[in-house]
Amino acid sequence: MEAKKDRISYLPSNGMSYDPEEPKYWDSSALKQEIDRAYEICHGCRMCFKYCDSFPNLFKLLDEQYDGKVSELKDKDIEHVMDACFQCKLCEVQCPYTPRDGHEFQLDFPKLIHRYNA
Repeated sequence: MEAKKDRISYLPSNGMSYDPEEPKYWDSSALKQEIDRAYEICHGCRMCFKYCDSFPNLFKLLDEQYDGKVSELKDKDIEHVMDACFQCKLCEVQCPYTPRDGHEFQLDFPKLIHRYNA
């Protein structure tokens, strides 16, 4: 029997930062932790499927190529998802997991995209 791989925690990782004044904001491994966490949350929820192409791209990659394993996404896959965002911010407004709503997950996908592109 194959062992089940642990899921990525939905709670903020040590790499979470939306503040460019924090050193970890610029740390690539910290950014990767947060990208994985955000993708795990979004893949599980899927409420954002109808917004920009970032989300359908993410879901298609994970469902069709990676069996839902976010940590196996390659850099080119992450770039494909991030580049599809056009910063409309509908996902943040509609997301139930944002800091604005006081949710413990503190997910802000548009700010994560800004960080990725910084």
